[in-house]
Amino acid sequence: IEGQYEVALGDDGLIGVSDFKDGRAWVVRPGSLRAEPAAQRAAQLLSVAASGPFVGFGYVDGAVVVVDPVHDLHWELIGHGAPVTHVVIDASRRRVVSTANDEVRIWELRAPAMSTGAALPCRPFNIAATDDARVFAADCSDGRARLWTPATGELRELHQHDDLAFGIAMLRGDVCTAGWDGRVLCTPVAGGKPRELLAGGERVRALTACGDRLLF
Repeated sequence: IEGQYEVALGDDGLIGVSDFKDGRAWVVRPGSLRAEPAAQRAAQLLSVAASGPFVGFGYVDGAVVVVDPVHDLHWELIGHGAPVTHVVIDASRRRVVSTANDEVRIWELRAPAMSTGAALPCRPFNIAATDDARVFAADCSDGRARLWTPATGELRELHQHDDLAFGIAMLRGDVCTAGWDGRVLCTPVAGGKPRELLAGGERVRALTACGDRLLF
């Protein structure tokens, strides 16, 4: 293969590859024989490093790009005013050290801010916004339709299918779900007795509403 490359090997077998000719960055997961594209920028690549689950790439425009293919995370670190000649990754402390001319920078690899809104007792397939901006509706593998209030974490059950619930839509203030029991059930967000709009023998695999007029 014609070209100029630099290869970095992490502690756990993760490989980073810089293609200096085409400016493309690649990673090879531990135990894999296939290279996957990691980051694409218009600038030319100049350096690469790997440690733990992280691979870092330095570019001539002063950018540092770090990817974590294990957890599908990506950081684009902008600040250098010169080409990044060296990149070092401190995986245990989740930080990157990069150099450009006489400048050394230390970057923290902060995880994205996430929090658990609710722990569902089943596997949800779809989620839909209700007329109340604070409340969402979800179907579930246990056949139940539930309302979820993220601010409080509250879960409230609306109705239940005889098989898993798959498909959810809002219709005139009602939460409607389809089920693999062949039924479509609708219950008001405020609660009450469910209405059965369909009772067939075949699985209903999709459900959508056209405004507040039609349900397909």
